Amino acid sequence: MAIRIAIDFNTMMMDAKERVYIGKQGSAQDDQDLLNALRPGQAVVLYDGDMQVEATVEFDEDSRVWIGKPNWSTRHAHSNP
Repeated sequence: MAIRIAIDFNTMMMDAKERVYIGKQGSAQDDQDLLNALRPGQAVVLYDGDMQVEATVEFDEDSRVWIGKPNWSTRHAHSNP
């Protein structure tokens, strides 16, 4: 089962390759634990209250941040239970 990562799609930052920044080293402890569990090439699900999309994790060595490469064809509505 893929790790689910909460993202605010309304305010997300994307780079020229349409990858989504999913966290920075040095975040709050819960976020840091999640970031420590990520591995390059890993499948994850990025979601917010309205939608979710499958993505592949990459690590940007220059910026030292984890990035998700969304597969926008998997995008669909998501509702919180």
